[in-house]
Amino acid sequence: MRNYLSLILKNAARSKRRSFLAAASMATSLCVLGLIFALYQVLFIGGDETPATALRLIVHHKVSLTQELPASYEEKIRKIPGVAAVTSLRWFGGTFRDRGAPKNHFAQFAIEPQAFLMVHPEIHLSAQEQQAFLTQKTATIATRDLASKLHWQPGERITIVNSTSTPALTLELTLVGVFDATNEGYGETIYFNHDYLEDCMPASDKRRGMTQQYHVEASSKEDVFHVASEIDSTFAESPAATLTENERAFMLSFISFIGNLKVFMLAICFAVTFTIILVSANASSMSVRERTREVGILKTLGG
Repeated sequence: MRNYLSLILKNAARSKRRSFLAAASMATSLCVLGLIFALYQVLFIGGDETPATALRLIVHHKVSLTQELPASYEEKIRKIPGVAAVTSLRWFGGTFRDRGAPKNHFAQFAIEPQAFLMVHPEIHLSAQEQQAFLTQKTATIATRDLASKLHWQPGERITIVNSTSTPALTLELTLVGVFDATNEGYGETIYFNHDYLEDCMPASDKRRGMTQQYHVEASSKEDVFHVASEIDSTFAESPAATLTENERAFMLSFISFIGNLKVFMLAICFAVTFTIILVSANASSMSVRERTREVGILKTLGG
């Protein structure tokens, strides 16, 4: 075995450049393969879920995320056995200051403060921040990433303008709290009082009394599947049918907008694996061709 190892090392050192390039290409391919497998694991198989995310369900319109749901659904969902808490979310879609600056575009959701904090227990605010968020109608909270990027401090006056709506809506908010986003679903986001948004809308606005999502907390893991099925069956015959998903499936629905990512990633894995085989075969065949004469002498000598 040692003799064979010595011959292998001597042959590898015969063309140092070729050996280095072959080893580097295979190492790079293996790194790419490992990264893709890790990404596939996180996206489609899933890592460790927190207790909160394991119990949370997202309810939205069955046709599209942009379609709205009546606010009356909330009370019906709350009465379903196995539901511990429910809250509504509505996307605002405004801009902060200069709309031409990419950093001024971030997620904004109108929510019910008390119910929202119940369904999202991982959002930690101080007692003073929580009290202000619950009692001040113009109060807003932001993720720490967003507050750091825009240099916001508690007490900051934040003006959000949605010029795409008719008429244009302007929200004058006050930052009362900043929290760390322990869940990748929060990103760079602010949350503010849904009642304040309703007050800013004209009385004739058809969007009054409507929402886009409901976040539901199940009583236990055993109730999650039952609650999701019951919610969808309750509104199956209504004009606004619902689709209820767990939080991970809901996040993956955004990724599906760019196509079948799972097939795409598997195709890359197969291509990288095939490349590794080609590199190995090419290096071996070149080595054999260079040593044809030597192999013939060894065979003649009985080696």
